[in-house]
Amino acid sequence: MLGGGPGTARRVNEGIRSLTAKQRPEHEDRVDIAVELILRPVRTAKNDAVPYVRPRRAVLQRAYRLPEIKELPADALLEGALDSGRSLEELRDAALKEVAEGFGAGGRLGVAQTELAVKATYYMVTASTMALQTEGSGAARAQESRSAVGVLRAMLSQRRGVIQAYEVVRAGRLGRPLLEVDEDGAPICTDDGKYRELTDALVRHTYNGEALAEAVVGLPAARARWATVTKSVHNLRQAMSAMESVPVYEGGDSLVKREGWDPPEIEKPRRYLDRISRTLADWADRYHEQYDEQGQGAEADALDVGEL
Repeated sequence: MLGGGPGTARRVNEGIRSLTAKQRPEHEDRVDIAVELILRPVRTAKNDAVPYVRPRRAVLQRAYRLPEIKELPADALLEGALDSGRSLEELRDAALKEVAEGFGAGGRLGVAQTELAVKATYYMVTASTMALQTEGSGAARAQESRSAVGVLRAMLSQRRGVIQAYEVVRAGRLGRPLLEVDEDGAPICTDDGKYRELTDALVRHTYNGEALAEAVVGLPAARARWATVTKSVHNLRQAMSAMESVPVYEGGDSLVKREGWDPPEIEKPRRYLDRISRTLADWADRYHEQYDEQGQGAEADALDVGEL
């Protein structure tokens, strides 16, 4: 994806031609292959989980159609490279300099901005809560591709966006949640005093000017509701731990572990939890029924690509 230049493109094209009937591979073909290689560790860690991998594959394929990527010079210094590579902080500072010089403002991103965009995109897409996502297929694919590209270009064209991208890469490499940050890189807190996790809606609203309106239909609305569900489960776990921590007396054992709790009071929440568990299992079954066939085809394609 970075710093390969025409030589790399030619070598990849030769590989495609040697394994397929396609004699004139396009840039999109090379992007799709790169994405499969990028996702290989993720697929392994997730045991080839189609529900996890499939949407992330689609978003990376669309986001990495950013035209500046294929225009990067082959001799560009890469952050983290073994031979005279720059540090992540140096990459951030170089991108900030490009912002100050006007790169990306209504035009193309600079070299450092582009490299930072590629690396931040990976973590925004592979995070458990996707901070960059698109939807749609078929006729909508080209429009969705432009949408993802537009968001990235708008983000890396601003000082705050560069700082945000830097913090995304730094947090992602440490396995930490991706937090929204201000101009100085400080995490932003919500009204209840908690750090605000970076979301697709926040990214698009902050950097691309899209309205931060609550979706009411389709995948965006469903994702928002699912975030509420998972947060509620987390809150329930915390509440259970808090109750379990109440001692019989100061310094004593847990009251509920020692004496239990009134069964009639427990019965009602248990019925609700059982119903919720069955509902979630039903949703998972329906998803697998709908996407198993598509997923098997996608995984077969991935195996073919892996031969490169």
